[in-house]
Amino acid sequence: MTKKCAKVSESAFTRWFCERLTRVNAYCVPIVASGMQQSGLPDRYVCHHKFRGWLEFKKGDGRLSEAQRLTIKSLQERGDVAFVVRAYRGTWVFAEDITGEVLAQVEYVKLLSLADPDCGLALVDFLISAREKVRHN
Repeated sequence: MTKKCAKVSESAFTRWFCERLTRVNAYCVPIVASGMQQSGLPDRYVCHHKFRGWLEFKKGDGRLSEAQRLTIKSLQERGDVAFVVRAYRGTWVFAEDITGEVLAQVEYVKLLSLADPDCGLALVDFLISAREKVRHN
């Protein structure tokens, strides 16, 4: 499978992803960096009745910072769910661990073709699939 870089910005993809989750009754808490909080925290905390976890959004070949890598690892060591959601426009959306190993994948164009609430429900299923792999690592 070939990965292609997204033509959409990371912030636009994050907004699209979270809007779809919100439409199926998820709560997506944005984590905004400031001088008062620890650096490296993932972009969103998602709370849905079927999934709870931390998501770090990246597009294309965007890399995790060392602080992000360490924070995700630390969250996982504490029993929390945390992973990277990476967008490759026109091809795939991947859930990855901090080493880049693919935990789950879904076709981006297929998601775009789904009406509400099916798109949001497909994203929840995608997150659940990734969570199951994180717990078995």
